[in-house]
Amino acid sequence: MIRSASGKTQIAALQSATMEMQLKDRVALITGATRDVGREVALSLAAEGATVAVHHRNSVEETEAVVSDIRRQGGNARVYRADIADRAAVQAMIQSIVADHGALNILSTTQARPSETHSRKRP
Repeated sequence: MIRSASGKTQIAALQSATMEMQLKDRVALITGATRDVGREVALSLAAEGATVAVHHRNSVEETEAVVSDIRRQGGNARVYRADIADRAAVQAMIQSIVADHGALNILSTTQARPSETHSRKRP
């Protein structure tokens, strides 16, 4: 246990030190990574050492911004485009990720289902 000069334990510092780079050599695909929870998941996984495949369907600029933020912080990330409602497109995206990085170890699906975002009727 690490103690400060005042005698209080510094558990948070110890946990942080042991968590750093636990995901090194792992590849994570994050759908819906352009904003909100998905963006935070992408940044967090990159901070832990994962290579992050940042998915988008039609948000090129937002996706590039997330990738730039990850790279600026010393992480590794790349943009991938696919419509998650299209099985063939998803399979092709996964094949590209594996070809580019050698594996796909983590999947985080933070994107809303297409039926919720594209076919919802507005009042």
